[in-house]
Amino acid sequence: MGDADPGPHAVARDAVLDTLGASPDALAVIDAATLAVLRVTPALEGLLDQPAVTLLHRPFPALGVPTERETLHAALMAGRTQTPEHANHATVLLARGGQALSCDLHLVRLTLPGGQHAVGVTVRPTLDAARPAAPPPRLTLLETMVSTSPDALMVLNTTPGPGYLTLEYGNPAIHTLLERHHMNARRDVALTRWGFGPRDLSAIRRLRVRLARQDHDGGLYTLFLPDVREWLELTASPIRDTHGTCTHWAVDLRVVTDRHRIQDTQQRLAEANQLALRGQPLDASVNALLGGLDVWYPGWLAAVVCTDGGTGRLRVLGHTPYSLRVTLQNTDPDILRDLWRRRDPDRSGRPLVFNDLPGQLRGRLDPAVIAQLAVHSTAELALYDQSGALLGVLFAAHETPQDVPAGLPDLLTLRAPALALLLQRDAQRRQVEQLAYTDPLTGLMNRWTFSARLDHELRRAAGAGHALVLGLLDLDRFKQVNDGLGHAAGDALLGTLAVRLGELAQRHGLLALARMGGDEFAFLVGGPAQVPAITQGLRELFDQPFELNGHPLLLQGSVGWSVYPDTAQDASALHQQADAAMYSAKRGQAFAHVYSPSRQPGIQPLTLETAMRQALERREFWLVYQPQVSSSTNELYGAEALLRWTNPALGRVVPEQFIPVAELTGMMVELGIWVLHTACREAMRWPTPHLTVSVNVTSTQLQDPQFADHVRHVLQHTGLDPHRLVLEVTETGLIDNPESARMMLQGLRDEGVKISIDDFGTGYSTLHSLRTLPVDELKIDRAFIQDIGEASQRGWESRAIMRATLLLAHALDITVVAEGVEQQTQADALRTVGCDLHQGWLIAPGLDAASFGRFVRDWPVRLAARPPEAPDRPAP
Repeated sequence: MGDADPGPHAVARDAVLDTLGASPDALAVIDAATLAVLRVTPALEGLLDQPAVTLLHRPFPALGVPTERETLHAALMAGRTQTPEHANHATVLLARGGQALSCDLHLVRLTLPGGQHAVGVTVRPTLDAARPAAPPPRLTLLETMVSTSPDALMVLNTTPGPGYLTLEYGNPAIHTLLERHHMNARRDVALTRWGFGPRDLSAIRRLRVRLARQDHDGGLYTLFLPDVREWLELTASPIRDTHGTCTHWAVDLRVVTDRHRIQDTQQRLAEANQLALRGQPLDASVNALLGGLDVWYPGWLAAVVCTDGGTGRLRVLGHTPYSLRVTLQNTDPDILRDLWRRRDPDRSGRPLVFNDLPGQLRGRLDPAVIAQLAVHSTAELALYDQSGALLGVLFAAHETPQDVPAGLPDLLTLRAPALALLLQRDAQRRQVEQLAYTDPLTGLMNRWTFSARLDHELRRAAGAGHALVLGLLDLDRFKQVNDGLGHAAGDALLGTLAVRLGELAQRHGLLALARMGGDEFAFLVGGPAQVPAITQGLRELFDQPFELNGHPLLLQGSVGWSVYPDTAQDASALHQQADAAMYSAKRGQAFAHVYSPSRQPGIQPLTLETAMRQALERREFWLVYQPQVSSSTNELYGAEALLRWTNPALGRVVPEQFIPVAELTGMMVELGIWVLHTACREAMRWPTPHLTVSVNVTSTQLQDPQFADHVRHVLQHTGLDPHRLVLEVTETGLIDNPESARMMLQGLRDEGVKISIDDFGTGYSTLHSLRTLPVDELKIDRAFIQDIGEASQRGWESRAIMRATLLLAHALDITVVAEGVEQQTQADALRTVGCDLHQGWLIAPGLDAASFGRFVRDWPVRLAARPPEAPDRPAP
């Protein structure tokens, strides 16, 4: 469709303007209402040395020099009503290049066809002799700079009297700034009557007092106007007369609101991070980050709603009306997730504005629920983690109906990334704490937490002069359950047992209950008088069958008790005595024993000790090596040296039997040196010279003050590069000798030897070891690997635990090794979660020195041909 035909008045109007535009005079026709230029003649174009295109539609006063524009504006406004003979005005116009042109203006009122009022302005230059009175070029350039400055510049009258604080001059930027906030600066009206709000006037008065106190010396000031929410950087300079009296202030105003908003956010972020690093609750960090919103937007409250990692319910952090907080906390988290899945399907995180929230929710929620929200306007945006999962919702709310301020969503957007980081950090902290202080299988205390609790209760008992009892429970023949029914079934039984023990602990008021590792549990009891009742409760607990896959299964256990201060004076003695009493109960086929010196048992038969003392001389010990490969590429990385013993009379003896005897009889130091020397010597013969060799180190070895010297001697004697040696430290050794072990291991580490924590997550060490000891590597116990490749809840939990462990380890530059990998699905899951290395029967069993050498040579060929398959396991 074409444009509509112009009306007759428009055609006549253009004809009149074209006629006036052909006048030989230097003439401009301007609109009487807006003072915009409608037509100019060629003579005026030549006079000002500017083409018509640069003159049309501009306000005619803008053609004057800056100092004349205000009076020129007033003269033109007056010319609309005055008779022609009085409509003359002398002024200075600005030609191209900043040249000032003194001239007289002759004003004539016009009425154009259609009724539009106009003014004809004839420009007549004054005589050349008068031109020297025009401002010099340098002054004109200065005036141009002032008038075009982006800073708001003004000159205020400070002479006492009716003109006090009136505007002598203001550049266009000051008028633009005031108009943005619906204010107007008139020359005959004092600054205090320009339309400032009461709080802004108070801030201006305080600044005037400061200026007066400084004896009119001027300076740089920062001024915040709360009513218009603007930060100004203000430079005030006094203008004095010949007597030195200040008659005016020259004021330069620069709007720095955006800079202050960014600085405010940065300061609040720094404060929030400091609170988080000091271990303060998440509430404190969130309040620090979201605080101060009412300074920028009075009446608006900011908060975040997120899921509580402990309870699974919604929690509200920040400042909100009480009724809204209660309503949100009682809302199902799934409702929040579904709502934002619809609102933000692309997970963009862009803010959404609701000026009428009750209207938005009407028809979706019960009216009573809407009334309980007690807010009418909100700005909201979703917070996501790196995977796109919803962390929470940041929102600002107002209790009364009003539009969301234009800058509020931007302010929330500015703080959203920092808030999302705080929520992620808190979730990771909770996950790490869960790993650090609880047993992942049962949810009970782990060994480290229980040890700390035991120390605390011992101090309390010593101070109060009362007794404390430690109990240890070990399941009988539980290995048969794992071997016969599988580890998954064993884990299920341990979980059920933990539930029953938790109920018993609650009934009897136990001070602590923990899983110490494997099938061993520990209790803390407030005094010996409770022991008989608790023992009876444990008996009854085992009298009830455990259900496994729909079938009943009876378990048996043995309990050992030790009493402080009757027989033990510290935590170590309590553990040793309770352990001895427990094994005494096992041997005597009794359910429970309380430790007494007369019952102290031997740990192993004497024949085993005698055979061990002859084994080194007879060369009955030997080493096997289990390969370790990269989880991502399957490239060979190294091997773990494992000790084996075959006795002519006893047959093959497993390490779980002879290692404790070696430690108790003092043979472990000599045996450990032999293992270390043999492993390093044989590693030097491997076909690939960069492979690492991992050697296990027991608690007894770490107690030997000469251990580090033994390591250095072996390395020097065998010629093995220290960077190829990995010492796998037992968790017991870390707890028993934390300071001496740290110093000794750090010294070896400084020389290139790597330190590994074995069976991480199942015993004492957890995060405490990472914080206090030099660690290069973590070995994840097979308990976390068994079901990691399964598409089940337990598989998902194992993968989540592994991810959290990897996140923590990699943040500390620590390598993670998974052991006990027997299935390809386990290896695939480890590669997916980002594990560094793994070992197990999927790659190879323990190989003797010769077999491992062949394995090293053949592995690249096998790797190139096809993925490795698990070898057949030997018959038991």
